[in-house]
Amino acid sequence: MYVAQNNTNPNEFVIAIAGTFFKSLFDLFEDFWLIPLQSWGGVREKGDIAYGSSVGLEVLLNMKDSGTNMSIKDFLKREAQNYREPLKITVCGHSLGGALSPLLALELLESQDDWDKGKLAQIHVKPTAGPTAGNEAWRDYYDAKLGTSTTRVWNKIDIVPNAWDPITLEKMKAVYPTLDVIKTAICFTQGLNMKQIRPDSEPFCSELNPCIKCVKEQIEYQHVDKYIEYFKIKKFYEIYQNVLNRLNPSSCKNLDADHDDM
Repeated sequence: MYVAQNNTNPNEFVIAIAGTFFKSLFDLFEDFWLIPLQSWGGVREKGDIAYGSSVGLEVLLNMKDSGTNMSIKDFLKREAQNYREPLKITVCGHSLGGALSPLLALELLESQDDWDKGKLAQIHVKPTAGPTAGNEAWRDYYDAKLGTSTTRVWNKIDIVPNAWDPITLEKMKAVYPTLDVIKTAICFTQGLNMKQIRPDSEPFCSELNPCIKCVKEQIEYQHVDKYIEYFKIKKFYEIYQNVLNRLNPSSCKNLDADHDDM
């Protein structure tokens, strides 16, 4: 997790949550461990979230800055006291970060009185390519609280934001007919009733890249490269990769390890 401050408007902050680090078993656990579902805040009426997502949220809330030893709530409390203008906070993330950012935003909203006594701070959410974090009841609860402040960005044929709802996963079978893991995922998620936040969010359209024959590479292309194109950040991303390669020359030439840190 990384917090950036706007130099021009110092009361504006972006909380960015990284995506999956594929060499990390813990990150994969957060991605794929759905059951047992956990009641949001221990209240059944608010719906349930995936077990891995629940653990991931706890990690974010307990994370401490190495310099100040502050948690994210401690930091926001300090900043809320420092500025006359209300804070403007955007919580974002890609892939795993796209699932965790709505969770963190909702937690910040529900606990706002702890770090922003006047409850004046504005909270916005911009998840990209995130899988479902909770079931239909939680989705409805989230949308009632933050739906109008949430902009969900997703690629129509990216598998990740189509998980873990069996209905949307079913559509992926036609796109990737040789990928048997989709059938397994559909069977596994039956009965969990997992649903995406902001179901009215229109995806951006994409097509399979005919130059990419490998299914795994096609999936990576749709999950990473198409978002780089959509946000028009290719130049920035190339600079980022060059810096990354200089810092770690042994890093993989593809983006398996770090491709979600957007």
